[in-house]
Amino acid sequence: MIEDAARNAVIGQVVLILAGLAGGFLGFLVSLFGFGAYALGMNGFAEVFGDSRIFRFVVFAVVTSLAAVLVLLAGSAKAGLVLLAVAYLFEILANYYLYRASGVPAVIWGYGLMLLGLPLLLVYIGVLLIIAGRVMVIYGYYSIPEMYRIRRKAKKHMGMAL
Repeated sequence: MIEDAARNAVIGQVVLILAGLAGGFLGFLVSLFGFGAYALGMNGFAEVFGDSRIFRFVVFAVVTSLAAVLVLLAGSAKAGLVLLAVAYLFEILANYYLYRASGVPAVIWGYGLMLLGLPLLLVYIGVLLIIAGRVMVIYGYYSIPEMYRIRRKAKKHMGMAL
């Protein structure tokens, strides 16, 4: 179950990178699949760790991100970037709760890099920071199942808390 959640979250993040690079209406269509896979993976993490706040904030982030993309496509760059920043804040909250449950700090540090990259989008270095942040998050999602197994083994064999 946790491997499926990690795989779906990683697929969603990779598709979101590709959607961001494609841009325009094609990027919007591709991002719909990315957001769906990402939400499915985060729902799995929420079920495994028993924290519904993870999925709740992801839903807020997905809805706000889709609204931001629509506003950007409509031609209002400032309003779109503000909505995108709000969506990233929701994603940071979701990943903060995932970090607290899993103990993998890469998921929260990656979103910090992405949030730092948002105001720098106007000078094009922001794109690099956002991609680097997404790669860090992918690494974090990929390592969550291993950390989960290690903690379960420690709890089972030594009586340590999970």
